[in-house]
Order: sequence, then C-alpha cells, then structure tokens
Amino acid sequence: MSAGSGQGQKHGSGAANTTAPIAGIGLIILACLCFSVLDATAKYLSASLPTLQIV
Repeated sequence: MSAGSGQGQKHGSGAANTTAPIAGIGLIILACLCFSVLDATAKYLSASLPTLQIV
C-alpha cells in the first residue's frame, strides 16, 4: 500500500488512546490480585478439606 491511499491511518480520539493502556494495566493488576487471593484461599482450605472438595 502506498502512504497516500489513506487506508490503515485511522486514529480514534485522543482520550481513548490514552485511557486504553491505563485500563489494560489496571486489568492486569486486578487479574494478578484475583489469582493471588484464589491461591491463598485454596492453600488455606487444603489444610482442612480434601483436594477434590476445593476444586
């Protein structure tokens, strides 16, 4: 494609471009937090319950 064709040069609004990375970072942090809480809960419950009841 040539540079003058106008295709592939679509840009969204400036606000959407700056909030998308922040939202992505926030979602990754939230996912890590959820996995950590899930792991800690499973380890806590494994002391008193059989594995198949936890899973």
